[in-house]
Amino acid sequence: MLDHLMDWACSKPRNFVETGKTLAIAGCALLLLGAWGQLATGATAVILGRAHHSPPPQTLAELYPTLPTGLIPESVFGFLAAGLLVAAGVWMIITGKRIMRYIGMTDQW
Repeated sequence: MLDHLMDWACSKPRNFVETGKTLAIAGCALLLLGAWGQLATGATAVILGRAHHSPPPQTLAELYPTLPTGLIPESVFGFLAAGLLVAAGVWMIITGKRIMRYIGMTDQW
């Protein structure tokens, strides 16, 4: 598996770098959405806890039942997975640029 990935990186380093950028951006977006979700859930819990004596929503699915919130990280494991996406993307960018430098490709498109 890793051999196939490195063969692809050596044969098409620009695509490797672009894929890394995509993974890093997707991971950052998930981290930001997760932080926003934690803030929204916490703020709603405080407001509803003081206004009503009903239990506040604990998850984004309870807070926004009509929105698809399945991919937004809400736990430590979700944030770790999003962080791994960012780390993999940064690794791919750095490795692709090193390969491009090694084989003499310029960084200009």
